[in-house]
Order: sequence, then C-alpha cells, then structure tokens
Amino acid sequence: MASDYKLLFTDAAARDLDETLSYLCGKLKNPVAAKHLFDGMQAALGNLCAFPRSGEAVENEFLILQGVRRVTVDNYNLYYSPDESRKTITVLRILYGRRDLNAILREMGM
Repeated sequence: MASDYKLLFTDAAARDLDETLSYLCGKLKNPVAAKHLFDGMQAALGNLCAFPRSGEAVENEFLILQGVRRVTVDNYNLYYSPDESRKTITVLRILYGRRDLNAILREMGM
C-alpha cells in the first residue's frame, strides 16, 4: 500500500514502544511476543498511512487535541493524529489497553 503520508513519532510514543518491547523481551523473556507485537504495529502503521482516518475517533474530556484517533494492536492502543494538509500521521502514544487513559491525558496535557 503506497501512500504519501509520512509517519512521525513523539518522543513519548517512541519511548512507549521501546519500553514495551524491552519489557516483553527482558522481563517476560518472550521475544516471540515482542516480534509479534512489533509486526502488528508495523502492519497497523502501514494501514494508517494508506487510510489515515481508519482508526476510531477518541473522545475524552481531558483530551485537548482535536482529531486524535486510536487503533488497537493486540492489547495495546496506538493513539495518533492525522494531518491531511501536511500528509503526516503523528503517533502520540502506544499504551497498554488497561492503563488509565484519563490519568495519562491529564499528566500529558494533551
């Protein structure tokens, strides 16, 4: 799927992905799960570049940014913001699905 959209990662999103993969490989000693998650993330990101609005719109009282969307990969939620004028997808955070989103958004001031 070719697309003109470029992927950008916030520092927080890059850290989220790195920490998650490190946790799966290191603490849980499960490199197979880490590879599976990484491959799933790559596929989801490729899909987003082709279909930027395919993720579910996120509505939350603590969310300041408009247009934030979410896709789920395994037990993780990938939060992103598409920008049609710039042809970018900015990955904001990659969070375990059971984390408290309200607390995270308050903390981030997003």
